[in-house]
Amino acid sequence: MRIVFAASTAFHLRHLALELLERGWDVEFHSYLPRWKTRQYGLPDHATVSHFSALLPWSGLALLRGVPLQGLREWLFAKVDRRIARTMRSGEVFVGLSAIAVESAAKARGDGALVLIERGSSHIDYQRLVAAASGQAPPGAVYVAREHASYAAASRIVVPSRFALRTFVDNGTDPRRLELMPLGVDLARFASPAAAPVLPVRALYAGVWSRRKGCDQFAALLEAEPDLDLLHVGTVGDLPLLEHPRFKSVGHQPQARLAELMRDRHLFLFPSRDDGFGMVMAEALASGMHVVASDASGGPDLADMVGSEFVAVFPAGESAAFHAAVRGQIKAIAAAAAAGPIAVPPERLANLSWQAYGERYDAMLRRLLDARQ
Repeated sequence: MRIVFAASTAFHLRHLALELLERGWDVEFHSYLPRWKTRQYGLPDHATVSHFSALLPWSGLALLRGVPLQGLREWLFAKVDRRIARTMRSGEVFVGLSAIAVESAAKARGDGALVLIERGSSHIDYQRLVAAASGQAPPGAVYVAREHASYAAASRIVVPSRFALRTFVDNGTDPRRLELMPLGVDLARFASPAAAPVLPVRALYAGVWSRRKGCDQFAALLEAEPDLDLLHVGTVGDLPLLEHPRFKSVGHQPQARLAELMRDRHLFLFPSRDDGFGMVMAEALASGMHVVASDASGGPDLADMVGSEFVAVFPAGESAAFHAAVRGQIKAIAAAAAAGPIAVPPERLANLSWQAYGERYDAMLRRLLDARQ
């Protein structure tokens, strides 16, 4: 069976394409990535269609870190979508990233394909509300319109967390059009022995330093928890960095360096007010860390997958609950100094692998295709 992908710079869809290739699917992966990049990701040439050259110089600019993307991505998304619609072959299944796949999704649906739209975040209208509450610029009108058009074209909308699913239902989407599919992680890159439990507990937050990600709650947390040391990895958004003796920011780091830093930490903090999943939390769990996450993320789903003793969840934006969850994890990690390793057992960690993700997705596709017959 043929499955056609409509992507931009691949994201998690490259992992999905590889997993489905392993399971016998005929994969046709469209993106504006250059061939050398898709090869680097492990995708064979026979399974990829690159629109990079045709969209230069804009496709090249989109791959550069730090280039403002709002207007560029709206233009580029429309262009690559149109090219995919013109060049793709028909298949039983079409999987497109939201906002990318509009014309291509409509074309695939007209050809009789099962059309899945992948939305890795919350509903775009929920994001608009969060942006307004945070004093941030909202998503552009053209981008919002493309999101809505993608949702409308879908046979099913695939989301990575119960939180993201809830935002779709709250914004009027029929639950029967939604599929829940938690993401995977590269266990080989991040898996390692847990750091030896010590005090102060070494905590880590990785991501944009912003109010939307809940970083305004860290100052009070450090004051309330003298047995906590916090490291930030990532860029700075709409909040100033903390000036505190137990806080340090090292800026953006490549994945290999992030993996090294995680091996030396015990506790990952993720107090986001809006995050569709938070793959970095899965990476932290694979590195031997415990996690404290808000319920406006994939934290509850990860807790189901590896155990609530490793992932403490609190209501987003509630500082007292955040402090209590962190305090509980500090006690658990400190107690482990005598009891042994603090890491998730390997048999549970396997639930977070890309292989397990591929198995879940393959089973979903076959269920949906069987239901159409």
